[in-house]
Amino acid sequence: IVSFSSIDTDGNGKIDKNELLTLISSFYTIIEGMNIEIDININDFCDNIFNSMDENGDGFITKEEFFKASLSSFLPGLG
Repeated sequence: IVSFSSIDTDGNGKIDKNELLTLISSFYTIIEGMNIEIDININDFCDNIFNSMDENGDGFITKEEFFKASLSSFLPGLG
């Protein structure tokens, strides 16, 4: 499980696209190390995830947006 604070590496209370890209790149590196092939463009993948979570389009994911997006996968009616 990934916590909000572990992604918000500068501690400003918001996740920017670079912070999310760092996380996704780390996951990708782990997956590659397991010899699992994934044919994705990491930047496009990051953009898609970021844009789906950044509800107000301000260029940041707030704690509220993060938790709402995280919970919506378990509670589809939430979003």
